[in-house]
Amino acid sequence: MKKFKETHEEHMNYFRGLITGVATGAIASGIFAIFLFAYMSIDSTLMQGIIENEPMGRYLNPYIAAFMVALEGLFSGLLFTFIIINYVDTDDVNDPQGESN
Repeated sequence: MKKFKETHEEHMNYFRGLITGVATGAIASGIFAIFLFAYMSIDSTLMQGIIENEPMGRYLNPYIAAFMVALEGLFSGLLFTFIIINYVDTDDVNDPQGESN
């Protein structure tokens, strides 16, 4: 977000910052979920260890496990962005358009 402010003349709208942070978290967790899916598909001992040691492990497969990681990453990114964006100096809300004074 700091780089975004530098490239946009020190202006950052609150909602633009929120969208930027959530999108960054979604992309990062999606990439990690794809990697995790590929790794669990190749290394079956990892998936078997998860199935044997987790309480709900018998219901898991590489698809479900990767999806759960992606979903958790998405919501973690959302929560982290929501907390951090309140400490970043953002622009004020724009005046409503179409109203005459």
